[in-house]
Amino acid sequence: MSAFDRPALTPLQQLKLADEELAAARQTSDPRRLALALAACAELWNDGGAFKRAHELYDECLPLIRAHGTDEQLAKVLCSMQTCLVQTRQPHLALVYGMEALELFTLQGHTLGIASTLINLTNAQRALGQYAQCRDGLLRAVELLKDSPDPQFLAMTLVNLAVALATMDDFAAAQLKLHEARRLAVRRRLAHMLPNIDSLLELFRQGQLPSGVVPAKQFFS
Repeated sequence: MSAFDRPALTPLQQLKLADEELAAARQTSDPRRLALALAACAELWNDGGAFKRAHELYDECLPLIRAHGTDEQLAKVLCSMQTCLVQTRQPHLALVYGMEALELFTLQGHTLGIASTLINLTNAQRALGQYAQCRDGLLRAVELLKDSPDPQFLAMTLVNLAVALATMDDFAAAQLKLHEARRLAVRRRLAHMLPNIDSLLELFRQGQLPSGVVPAKQFFS
């Protein structure tokens, strides 16, 4: 069996390897290695929904990556931290870190980093009632991702933009973005995305939002 034939590691296997690297890094006097190991573990816990644990690891990582990492590594950590900060009810801090990441990625001309940060920023912006900024950030992210080699990322961003538009009671524009996402999903054979897109289309045709999504007018009422 070649390396290309090996099955991808499961999340648990990835976490086990990351934990082993973190334990090894703690035994060295290399702060950069420790920072990167902490970042890798934190990201996996973050992706798995263990936001409190991710937050603890990111808090340990951040001063180390500031002191010993590159600007790109720092920007990636700041961008990723936004999710666990919002989930642990710290949207203001998430916004601060997101804006710092955005500035760093912009200075580097890192298009994917800028788009990823804009998308992550929407979680804090929604939590703080900044619906217009959320919409505008997603509009910019869509433009940045037009030439992305990852069509699924673009399609997901279009869906997020559609939801943002719907929260602002612009269901017509939301449907247009969903149709754009659907055409992309069909063209690029992303069949797994179609049920969610079709479900949202039906809701938006009826002027309804998905369960758990708070409309802008309710936030300000």
